[in-house]
Amino acid sequence: MIYSPRQELYDALYEASEQLGYDTYQFLPPAKTPYPFVVMGSMQSISSSLKTAIQDRVIITIHVWGDQEGWSKVDSMMMELEKVARNGFLTDHYRFQAQINEFDAETMIDDSVANTVLNHGLLTLSFLLS
Repeated sequence: MIYSPRQELYDALYEASEQLGYDTYQFLPPAKTPYPFVVMGSMQSISSSLKTAIQDRVIITIHVWGDQEGWSKVDSMMMELEKVARNGFLTDHYRFQAQINEFDAETMIDDSVANTVLNHGLLTLSFLLS
């Protein structure tokens, strides 16, 4: 069986989020789900050709959702997830080195749901596959 680096990194980050005690989902949960929670986002692979090898980079996004008063909790959750990610991950088949200079964290107000204001954190993490 072939193991995808993206899937193993996704699984490692999902598990890390749950170990931090965060309710973590693959997709947006049902409307009545209490805030805050984490939703795993998109994954991207980028290959670069070097002189003697090919270098693969995996980028993954993580969404943190909080209610109107939850800005500081969203920020704290993003900081904890980033802190765990800085160590990189050793999975069953791959080693992922964190590219900290390519990490990005953004918190924004989301009012796309009628009569609701949410805090939406977006964490973008980058890893080199080694």
